[in-house]
Amino acid sequence: MPVALLWGYAALVGIWLLAGWGGPTVTDTLANWNPAPAQLALLAYMAYNLRRMPAGLRRTAWWLVFAAVAIDLVGVLFWLYTLPAEHQQYVVWDDAVFLVYYPVLALACALFILDLGGTFRGWRVWIEMATLALGLGATLWILLLDPAISRSMPVRGKMFGLLMFATAIGGLMVMAARLYTQVSDWRRERALGLLIAALSLGFAADMLWLRAKVADSFPTDSWFDVVAYCAFNAMIATAVMLDRGRIAAGLRLTPVESNSFLPTLAVLLAVTMLFGESAALDGIRGWIATACTLGGALLLAARQLGVRHEIRGLQTALVTMRAEAILTEVTRRSSDLVMIVNLERRIAYVSPSSAAVLGIASSDLVMSPAIGFLGPGNQARLSAFYDDIVKSRPDSVELAAAFSTASGDRRELSVIGTDHLDSELIAGLVINARDVTVQRRLERELLDVVARERERLAGDMHEGLGQELTGVALLLKAHVNEFSPGDGPARSSAEEIIAHVNKSINLSRTIARGLSPLQVARGSIEGALENLSAEMSAQYAVKVQVHCDVDGAEIDPTAADHLYRIAVEAMNNALRHSGCSAVEIGLSCDPRVLTLFVADNGSGFRYGRVADMGLGLRMMGYRARSLGGSLRVEAQPAGGTRILVTVPREGLTPPPTSRMMVPPIFESQRLH
Repeated sequence: MPVALLWGYAALVGIWLLAGWGGPTVTDTLANWNPAPAQLALLAYMAYNLRRMPAGLRRTAWWLVFAAVAIDLVGVLFWLYTLPAEHQQYVVWDDAVFLVYYPVLALACALFILDLGGTFRGWRVWIEMATLALGLGATLWILLLDPAISRSMPVRGKMFGLLMFATAIGGLMVMAARLYTQVSDWRRERALGLLIAALSLGFAADMLWLRAKVADSFPTDSWFDVVAYCAFNAMIATAVMLDRGRIAAGLRLTPVESNSFLPTLAVLLAVTMLFGESAALDGIRGWIATACTLGGALLLAARQLGVRHEIRGLQTALVTMRAEAILTEVTRRSSDLVMIVNLERRIAYVSPSSAAVLGIASSDLVMSPAIGFLGPGNQARLSAFYDDIVKSRPDSVELAAAFSTASGDRRELSVIGTDHLDSELIAGLVINARDVTVQRRLERELLDVVARERERLAGDMHEGLGQELTGVALLLKAHVNEFSPGDGPARSSAEEIIAHVNKSINLSRTIARGLSPLQVARGSIEGALENLSAEMSAQYAVKVQVHCDVDGAEIDPTAADHLYRIAVEAMNNALRHSGCSAVEIGLSCDPRVLTLFVADNGSGFRYGRVADMGLGLRMMGYRARSLGGSLRVEAQPAGGTRILVTVPREGLTPPPTSRMMVPPIFESQRLH
């Protein structure tokens, strides 16, 4: 109803002025005062409807239109105040009020453009706007500035005011044209269509007003008054009504990139108008015409070059998208399992290879707890693994884990995790898991072969060479006993030979112990660790303590050999590099895992990633992984370093076919 009343008011004012009812006095009064009621009604209607619109750029833009209408109303009232002769000195302030009206409407158009998904950041946008400004400038030159120059306006203030109005109006129409190019669905954006139409009609009316200002003639024109105020206000009210209805219906906008044909058209029209002018292009007119023509040509050339640059950019983007698509497809088809664990420690993404690696469909893993994809037995280890990933940023963290699938198959995985929580696209921990069951089995078989060969060599050294040397020592001892008291020099030589043979026997025993310490310690890892602590204490003059608690645990000799050699390497690192005065070795076993640690009170050191470790540490990690376990290097709070190895109980008892056979070895007695 309010919109209909505004349209009816516009029609009534137009008919009244055209008919001339009441004579010139009544007509002039109506022409002067008719805008104010329409503007007041429009402001009330907009205030009522805009308060009910949802907050956002669209609502802010309409409030700017509201402000522009209010500014125009103030300008109209000020103009009415300056009509009497005694108030003519305030006309310049009235013009200043009207000048504010155009930038406010231009800012409103800019917000409408942003609301539609447009932007003002691209170079092409500014080239198009500059081209439009050139075309409108040429138009204003023909309609306003050239007549003003030809009339040789005597008052510089009037010329300056004319330039200011022309610039403000041109800027508003450039922004309106930019808004026109941004709209893609006119059925949904009928409100903006009406707004652009209202601005275009206002532009036409302002052109007539400015020409009248140049000619110092302001005739009462009913068409001008109706278009400039009444019709404009009715169109704005209708646009507000349509926009509120669109928002209430929940229509969503799809941001689009504007495709503009107006810049080229504007330049062509400007050039046509300039060269079609019948007046002679001499003096300042010639310079302005030449500048507009050259400026238009340069802008068109810049836009063409920009289009080529955009095409190259699009081609590059297509190549990048294709590369990303290929990478995505390679990830999907990879035999390795790729997962993303989010902040809530749930699986946000999992590659299709989960069915082959884990025996679980990827759809069953998405959004499930990330600590459970390897079964209940690995939950605690996975939880600590994720914590280590976050602490080790940006380094990768490795984990060796064994689990049983739903079908009962025993599998071993090598899991590598990297922290990408800072990435906007990933925002999680990237987990890469590879099935290394066959590889680990082959590694264990290789280590078993090496261990068996060491056992054979240890047996040969201890039982073969050692027994032969013992026999030689016995023969020499028998010959010494046969010497007479007068054979002193010969007896001394023989006893010296016996001493060298005994040293050789001890050396063969030491070599045998190094090749197979568990054999010499009769298969007991506890005894081997005790012997190791005694040797290290005597060699380095440090305090070495051993705590073993594995009663009842069945430890395969191969597994015991790996654990012993890990302890030896850890001891060597601590005693040679940390400057410690005490070392503690611990070996314990619970129903699920066996734990071995070697701790010192030295200066401590940081190993970093596995790839950066020395050969000894890499071998320690390799041996731990071959048993299905893991190795960690930790800094102790009180100083020093602790090397921690955890091995699942099932890794301590491999199948009988892979177990190392340990033949019995008997220690021989040293002969004197």
